[in-house]
Amino acid sequence: MRQEEYLQILTEQIRSKKARGAVSEEIRGHIEEQKAEFMSEGMERREAEEAAVREMGDPVAAGNELDRIHRPKMAWGMIALIGILSAAGLMVQYLLKLQMEDSTILVRGLGHNVFYMFIGLGLMLAVCHIDYSRVGYWARELMALLAIVMILNMWLFGMQYNGKYYFKIPILGTAISYTYLFFLFVPLYAGVLYSFREQKLGAVVKGLALMFAILSAAAVISGITTAVILLPTFLVTLSIAVYKDWFRISRKKTLAVLWTGAALLPFIFYFGVMQFGAEYQSMRLRTWISLDPSAGGYQISMVRTLLSESKFFGAAENTSKIVLPESGDFVISYVAVYYGIMAAILLAGLIAFLFFRLLRISLRQKNQLGMLMGASSSVVFLIQLILYIFVNTGIFPNSAIYCPFVTNGASGMLVTYCMLGLILSIYRYQNVIPQKSTAEGKRMWV
Repeated sequence: MRQEEYLQILTEQIRSKKARGAVSEEIRGHIEEQKAEFMSEGMERREAEEAAVREMGDPVAAGNELDRIHRPKMAWGMIALIGILSAAGLMVQYLLKLQMEDSTILVRGLGHNVFYMFIGLGLMLAVCHIDYSRVGYWARELMALLAIVMILNMWLFGMQYNGKYYFKIPILGTAISYTYLFFLFVPLYAGVLYSFREQKLGAVVKGLALMFAILSAAAVISGITTAVILLPTFLVTLSIAVYKDWFRISRKKTLAVLWTGAALLPFIFYFGVMQFGAEYQSMRLRTWISLDPSAGGYQISMVRTLLSESKFFGAAENTSKIVLPESGDFVISYVAVYYGIMAAILLAGLIAFLFFRLLRISLRQKNQLGMLMGASSSVVFLIQLILYIFVNTGIFPNSAIYCPFVTNGASGMLVTYCMLGLILSIYRYQNVIPQKSTAEGKRMWV
């Protein structure tokens, strides 16, 4: 049997068309190596090729085994955990609502949140079946398209509430906060960095310029809190790309400069706001670093008081002292007060376990594009969780931080499930999508 005939029969057994090309090239390489060895022993070219093909074994059996290896696979364990946490989050909100009269934790009722949970889970499974590499390949175009759509929607249908803009979907009558839409730039940013591979220092400069452009837009349109979440996410994403030797630069020097600059940013920001910011901005900033009730630090003091009176197990002695806003911004604090500190730790721990698990899965991907897109998305979730815990433990004042699974609202739920679907897509296609080098030195995926 000749080489091409063997490869055709073998690849016909592989159901994933995306994997056939890479498998064919790999097997062809093995055949060529064996063929060269036989020729060095004195065989003619045709005879050596046929002998090398025989060495590969039955093409149907080999193809079936390769089909098993290169078949898309679902992370059913992660999907089950996401479903459990989704249901548990709604149950916790409902139980807290029962504890407090006239509570607004479930702003539009349990039915509203259940509806968007199922919509979100469906969206997650749909995105999971999308080839994430295509998203990465068109990252720049998708980023530009998302920015244009956001600007046009803000101009034509934009809704503004408490200084923040909402993306209105006219047909569904739903509004999505621009805060969460900015999180969609994170995996796209990873895709853009991927396209800069093998470039020199200019790649890092372009990455920083793009990062600050998105951060500036987020701060103006959505608020400082969104920029605070995005900044470390982008820095970690860029740092991973540098650490993985994507660019032809000194890794140690570049990482030292990046994180030295990052350490100085809070001081530069503080000085800028205090010297040139509006009065309300400087007052808000003082809130973040002061417990002075006149500066708005009463929420921090109250959270700390409530937690100090909470028990490890069971409800606190006097829950009537709760005077915090009855919203999803303090779910973990409420759980500690009504059900015990250990219950709050368990809830936060399960969410943290999922996000660290997703980060670990992402970092272990062989495909570098999938690795960075998944890792950056996981970092967004972890930073949201960390800030939410800081608010709920009295370290930071309330800044309307969204925490996946425990905070209500269609906006955060839909975007969260969309990004979870992207990470699951990376896992699903980890043994399917190859990575090839083009003549230009860029990376392509097919």
